[in-house]
Amino acid sequence: VMLGAAVGGTLAVQLVSLKVTDSALALIALGFALTLFTPRALRSAGAALLGLGLAFLGLGLMIDGLAPLQQSALTRELLAQVAASPWLMAAFGFVLTLVLHSSNAPVVLVMAMAGTGMLGLAPALAVVLGANLGTPVNIYLMTLGQGIEAKRAALAHIGIKALAVLMAVPLIALAPPALAWIDGDSARQLANAHTLFNLLVALAVLPALAPIDRALRRWLPDPPAQGPRPKYIDDGALHSPDFAYGLAFREMARVADHVLRMARAAFDARDAEPLLLEHVRREEEVVDTLVHELVKYLGRLHDQLPAERIQALLAMCSSLEGIGDLLKRLLRQRHKLWSQGLALSDEGRAEIDAVAAVTLSRAREMLTALSMGDIARCESSLDGRAGLTEAMQASRLAHLARLNAGRDDSRMTSTVHLDSLTLLEQINTELDNIARRAGVAFAGQALAPDTGPCLG
Repeated sequence: VMLGAAVGGTLAVQLVSLKVTDSALALIALGFALTLFTPRALRSAGAALLGLGLAFLGLGLMIDGLAPLQQSALTRELLAQVAASPWLMAAFGFVLTLVLHSSNAPVVLVMAMAGTGMLGLAPALAVVLGANLGTPVNIYLMTLGQGIEAKRAALAHIGIKALAVLMAVPLIALAPPALAWIDGDSARQLANAHTLFNLLVALAVLPALAPIDRALRRWLPDPPAQGPRPKYIDDGALHSPDFAYGLAFREMARVADHVLRMARAAFDARDAEPLLLEHVRREEEVVDTLVHELVKYLGRLHDQLPAERIQALLAMCSSLEGIGDLLKRLLRQRHKLWSQGLALSDEGRAEIDAVAAVTLSRAREMLTALSMGDIARCESSLDGRAGLTEAMQASRLAHLARLNAGRDDSRMTSTVHLDSLTLLEQINTELDNIARRAGVAFAGQALAPDTGPCLG
């Protein structure tokens, strides 16, 4: 992603070389006008144009702010002293990128200097190469307070760009003829060099990502586990309430994934496996921890969003936590039987297994639909609840009939049979609560499908 983003970032320079930044105000005006329309498609297009226009405007202002450097006698004297050394020019581009936090700004600056004859093409290319090394260093500085994966990615980016720059600087003298063959304009040549450098680096490195990843994992191993932590919610997003709410919803989908793992383990268990009970217990601890963090996060959003949306998401989180607790209790009921060497009657086991299978299917369908933002599919799961309630009531009556018939297997497992049905009924009630609140929780929210949790 970072390699692709580096290529995409060079397109801004391409647009500058084509004088597209002159239309920034027009794009801003058109984008703002489109955001006033009711259709969502027009408003989305307007927001995109408005953002693009603001980006061009900002780049244009940065170019204007650097214009005095082109007229500075000190700058001219400095360039005259260092232009003969491509390594010094690359260092100049590197430092300028660190200061401006943008590799495009130094490239645009040397484009202007080359266009006025103030700087030759070869020294300008060296500045472009140095600027491309400055960007990943800035990115690494931004990851200092983040997780180990972010640091690995940033360091890999630095290493890749540093190696590429070290290989490219000695070859600068060979580049001007090739660039002149593509386009004769000096600004276009530098823009093309900027794009081609990043594109060639990406194409060269993509096949080697796996060994790079392995090497970084050996050099920067994972820190000791500190228990389950939220994956999506981020305090830095709280300044944008709708975005933060979307992150919270994705974290809830991750909680749902853990609940589904518990459900599969609890419903598929066929004998007394202590490790299985321990697995379900650990999953429930993860669910409890994540829900606790989600509740705190939503609490910081409660004054910035409609109360009904916050309350709906809180209730859904509470229902997921409740389902986790019910599943653990359901598995304990089964372990109670197995520890005593007992088993449900054949009819009773078939009845409970049928209800459990429908419950697991409902949970998988509903929670997967939630993670994909398919609210209609989620709410449709309410349609089959009446039949499930009838099946549970029929199982209770059939169990009572077996008791009246004097069946020992039913008498000795009566408590477990009835308690299991009650727990399954409560699980389905919590699923119903989630489905009923899904529409409110998603009101005005456009979430993309989440590729994090695997709700299969």
